[in-house]
Amino acid sequence: MKMTRMWFALAAAITASALTAAAQGAFVCQYDGMNATNRVEVKSVKTSGVNRTLTWQADRDYPQCGVGFEFVVTDWSTNNYVFAPAAIYGGNRFDIASVRYPPYITDWGMPENPNRPVVTTNIHHLNKDGTDARIDFLAGETSAPMVGYWDSVKKEGHLYLADPMTPLGETGFSVRESPKEKTCTFVIAAPGVRMTKYTMCRSRQEDCGDRAPDIKKDTTVTFGVSVIDFPAKDIDAFLVRAFDVRKLRTGRTVHAKTEDPETVIGQILANEDANHWYEDKEKGLGYYCNQPKGNGPFGHLQLGWNGVPVYLLPMLEHPTPERLRRCALCWDAITGMNGKSGLYYAINRRGELLGDAFGHMTQLRDHAMIRRTAITIYYGIQSLQKMEALGVAIKPEWKASVRKACDGVVAVWKRYGQLGQYVRVDSGEIHAPNSTNGALVPGALALASKYFGNPAYLDVAKATGRYLYGHDLAKGYCGGGPAEILEAPDSESSCELGESFIALWELTGEREWVEKAKAAAAMYASWVEAFDYPFPETSRMNQLGIKATGSVWASVQNRHSAPGPYVMSADWLVKLSRATGDSRYAQVFYDNALNIAQYATTEKNRFMPKGDPGTLTERVNTCDWEGRNHIGAVMDRDSNQAWENVALFTLMALQKNTLYRPRGIDATWCSLGTSITWYNANVHNARGKFTRGYQDRVLDVLRFKGFINCGVNGGVVASQHGRISKADYYTIEHGVNDWGQDVKPGVLADYENNASNKTFYANYRILIDQIRAISPQAKIILCTPRKSYGFGKYLPPQETLPKNGNYLREYAEAVRAIAKKEGFAVADFYANCGEEPELADLSIDVALHPNDPGYQRMADEIINAFEKVFEAEGGADTLAPVQSQ
Repeated sequence: MKMTRMWFALAAAITASALTAAAQGAFVCQYDGMNATNRVEVKSVKTSGVNRTLTWQADRDYPQCGVGFEFVVTDWSTNNYVFAPAAIYGGNRFDIASVRYPPYITDWGMPENPNRPVVTTNIHHLNKDGTDARIDFLAGETSAPMVGYWDSVKKEGHLYLADPMTPLGETGFSVRESPKEKTCTFVIAAPGVRMTKYTMCRSRQEDCGDRAPDIKKDTTVTFGVSVIDFPAKDIDAFLVRAFDVRKLRTGRTVHAKTEDPETVIGQILANEDANHWYEDKEKGLGYYCNQPKGNGPFGHLQLGWNGVPVYLLPMLEHPTPERLRRCALCWDAITGMNGKSGLYYAINRRGELLGDAFGHMTQLRDHAMIRRTAITIYYGIQSLQKMEALGVAIKPEWKASVRKACDGVVAVWKRYGQLGQYVRVDSGEIHAPNSTNGALVPGALALASKYFGNPAYLDVAKATGRYLYGHDLAKGYCGGGPAEILEAPDSESSCELGESFIALWELTGEREWVEKAKAAAAMYASWVEAFDYPFPETSRMNQLGIKATGSVWASVQNRHSAPGPYVMSADWLVKLSRATGDSRYAQVFYDNALNIAQYATTEKNRFMPKGDPGTLTERVNTCDWEGRNHIGAVMDRDSNQAWENVALFTLMALQKNTLYRPRGIDATWCSLGTSITWYNANVHNARGKFTRGYQDRVLDVLRFKGFINCGVNGGVVASQHGRISKADYYTIEHGVNDWGQDVKPGVLADYENNASNKTFYANYRILIDQIRAISPQAKIILCTPRKSYGFGKYLPPQETLPKNGNYLREYAEAVRAIAKKEGFAVADFYANCGEEPELADLSIDVALHPNDPGYQRMADEIINAFEKVFEAEGGADTLAPVQSQ
């Protein structure tokens, strides 16, 4: 059935850039319930860089009125990748099974086929059969207020972003595809008025309860969007760009004020000691579990996902004799759960082994996720290593159990060339194929190769890592990780895949795995909440002042965010930052880690009204998939022990990691420099070629009390004289224009003797003296010029060539020499921010001004320089955790 299109393309299109394939229009529209009526064009649209802002003044009273932008893409292909973070991946164009929650693959009725495509429940989706489709959603149904697509033919990406909330209400997004007409329309409106709504396992047209406000005569309405058009060779490049701009319209993150991590950790561990231990002394059976007094299968011992040995690691970080005894009993229980193939059963309920199949757990006892075995190997080896270090005698059968599991996984891979989702643990046959359920297999086998001294495990680890990257991640899909979502996209799969890639990187030192981890990080970040959703005033989360940023969405089926990634800390992102020097990866981890304690019920923070101290909530609901009354609601009591362990993992990782951790700086920073510096406050002049300068990126990590940009467009060192503000810290970025404008480098003696010969050295001395006159106690960081060339005839065609007999490296050497003499820290852009072969890919022009990746490299170099200055000052006295901004 062809759906009626409620929106129409405007005849007069506004072209954003040469890349844009979409005709753009701005509109005012009245509503009759869900239906749009009386649509009129808004002609007053201001363009500034990537931003489009409409302004409209009501000429009369308009009941139920809204405004918005429309982007109509012609020559549309259903091969294009449609995306909205935490909501739509490739248009969610999967095979749809109309089954209820909780689904299992046998409920769908399709014969087993190792080559069948991905199957999901009836989530929001575009259609595979070429029929028209529509997806409506509000900003609160995404992790970041964004929608867009990757053009598979033109190799271009297009992203549309908006403020999540406006005076008219919550922003809405819509994707309306008409394959026969070869069009797809993207609508961003204030407020959002949906025609389709999602509830658990059901996407349907219904009255969503969305209503637009009444606009009075002479009221002026403004509404803006950002339009990002860019070349993207593949889906990886598209998702990386989405990662770059995910916070473009949400502002800088303000982390919540929470209790000390050690206090929260202590209360969680005490709760697990008291309430999450099952033991039958007659059977000699004991294990940590969710509900030891109940009879539900998921309340007892689960292996891997949502169970031991994951639960053992926090206990071993805080060991007591009783905890060590219990960990040993858990290993006794694990040892009895290998199937005949070596793979692990899913559940042990008081000695009875059960399967993962919802509704069929006794009939299909040997059906278990491959993920359970992978997690058991990965975290099991780590727990055995910790127990050995603590002097616990390791039984041979414990190790033998893990080795059998490794051999079982290897056998599945060699037999099928894939890992599947569900396997029969006795026969080793794949029951449900495809998905990214085995995302931790590469990391597990990599760790096992070292632990058992078996290089064959490493070979399979690499092979499965490459397979999961190429078969899933590179195609923009990571899903099927949880047991009850069929194969829908989810956050857990990309997080575990990133963990695997970093494990392979740490073991092998091969850069391939760093590059793959970067792709996994971009995918995973799309699930991490990028803004503080304004919870309803009457909701408990609003009353408690909860900040949603850093919570992690579950899946496109289970449409809620949660305290963190299930069931780990994602501190692999900090390791990735170390490997790349890119602070953004660590920031995703810190967004979560600095907020997760909010969701813990403690003696001081009674988060859940009936929750015991040390329990966590499962839901951070920012949308109405369970009903409007559930937005911002808090569950009465603990729902799942796994969230306690997510918090334990995350808070323990927070205690160990300091690299790129955001903190408040009770001081003012002044940045001096060329147009590269000046651009931070004048991004619109770049016409959308980048979104933020290096200073804003530094301020994501180092929250200075005050910041002043004194950059000079086209400036040389001499043009900076007299253009300085008082501050506590200064950074100076000069040299490239001095080279381009034939300011001679001079020699160090010019600086030392305060010469008047106007060389680079001499002019630098004047600048340093002026800073000291204004701020005698200030700390100064010098920045070498970034390697550059071209820019018309302004610079030589190669960075290594001279200009007027001078080389850029001479200016870099001068900066280093001055810094050495004065004892200043150096941010060495020349050495660390791009070599000539890659400068074109790091610049908005060839090759002078940086683009977003280029500015990020500069930001990270300055952050590292600041860190050295803070360390020299004593660090702890200068820095404090960020509590407010």
